[in-house]
Amino acid sequence: MQKDTEKKYYKEGSLTQMEFKKLMHNYEERDSKLNGKEKKFNEKLKELERF
Repeated sequence: MQKDTEKKYYKEGSLTQMEFKKLMHNYEERDSKLNGKEKKFNEKLKELERF
């Protein structure tokens, strides 16, 4: 999805700068949240592997 957004903005010019920035910000927020959840999941998994 992010690559499609970049393509629409840079190559096709079908997004405004404001739309592009908003979408990219949303992608970055979502990615950050997923990385945080993945880190917590891996920590819990390591705890379970100890047993």
